[in-house]
Order: sequence, then structure tokens, then C-alpha cells
Amino acid sequence: MSIAHAALTGSTSATDGTSFTTASITPTANALVIATVHGRRASGDMPSPTLSGNGLTWVEVGNDDAAGNRQTAIFRALGASPSAGAVTINYGAVTATECSWSISEFTGIDTSGTNGSGAVVQFVTATGSSTESSVTLAALASTSNVAYGVADWNASTNAVEGSGFTAIHNVNQTEVGRNLFTEYKLNETVVTSSRAGTTTWKTMAIEIDVAPAVGTTFPGYIGGGYF
Repeated sequence: MSIAHAALTGSTSATDGTSFTTASITPTANALVIATVHGRRASGDMPSPTLSGNGLTWVEVGNDDAAGNRQTAIFRALGASPSAGAVTINYGAVTATECSWSISEFTGIDTSGTNGSGAVVQFVTATGSSTESSVTLAALASTSNVAYGVADWNASTNAVEGSGFTAIHNVNQTEVGRNLFTEYKLNETVVTSSRAGTTTWKTMAIEIDVAPAVGTTFPGYIGGGYF
């Protein structure tokens, strides 16, 4: 079995609020659903939100650990019988002045563990200032595994996927001048994206684990014959 991908929804809001609601999505049963969320507040450290919806439990994989008024976080979820509906992004008592999101799903993945834990092998993050964002995963557990990448660019123009990558969402927030970009690629450790002109960026990547191969059953031997 190989890993397959489907984009679910990506958008943004510049209306101040403590919670935001995405368009309705219909996750596939036993698919790894990945939600990447970027939030900004006027001042003070920006926390990670909590996510709810679709009859799923959303668990934070990691964030860009930004000290300041912006933060991007990756969440995972997986369920045997997810429901259709919107995802609610909640910042609790914090008022966000902007929120952007990219949600997609991967099938053909390792469904062990809880809420997609078996499908996420590793998480890495990096920051920089250049025309190309870059972060490097450790050696993949399998050549059939997929690298999922996120770049938060300090510019509201489309980013370009790295060589051989497939772009998922380019979410531009023109009011605050940000671009949230997501992409994926089979069997890759160096996750890159680019745009015209040098600017600051924060980037993250995860390794997504393929479903284990189905074992081969050999015949048994009893009483001088095979069965």
C-alpha cells in the first residue's frame, strides 16, 4: 500500500476573535488528518489553539515555538467513523487578530496508536531569512514514507513548492502580510519552499509513516503433509 493525499480546506480570517470556524470537511475513515494553524495577536505571546470537530480528537504534534505574537502549530487526528462538519479553532481567552489554516488527509498510513500517533514518526522545525525556506528530517523509517512541510512566510504572496513536492495550500493573509504554505513529497528529508525576494520564515516538517506491509502466510506442516 502507498500513501495518498487529499486536500480538505484552507483559508484565513482577519476578523478579531477567540475562535474561528473552517469550511465543512468530510474526513475519510482511518485517514491521518493534518491541520496546520497560524495565529496572530496584537501583543503578547501567541499560544497554540485547541481544535474540535468531526468527531475526532485533535492532538498537537508541534509548533514553531515562536516567542512573540505569532505561532504556527500542526495537529493530527484519526478516527474510524469521522463525521462531516467544520473544525473549530479556539484560542480560549486570547483574542486573535488573524487566523489561517490548512487541513488535508493522508490514507494508506500506519493506523496504530491513538489519534494518528502511529502515523507521525518525527517532527522538526527551523527559522531563517532568505528566498528559500528549508528544514531537514532525520533519515526516514521507510522509502515509502512521506514528508509533510509547512512554511510561514513574512509576505502575502504565493510560495513555490520545493523540487518534486506537491503544493497543498497557499493561504495569503494580506491584512497582516503572511503566507501559510503546505506541501508534501514521497521519500524526502530536505523540505524546502521558495518565493521571490528575501524575507523571514519559519518552517516545520513531519514524517508520515506508511501502513505496515501485509505479512505472508506460509503453509504449516503436520503429520507428514502441508495444510
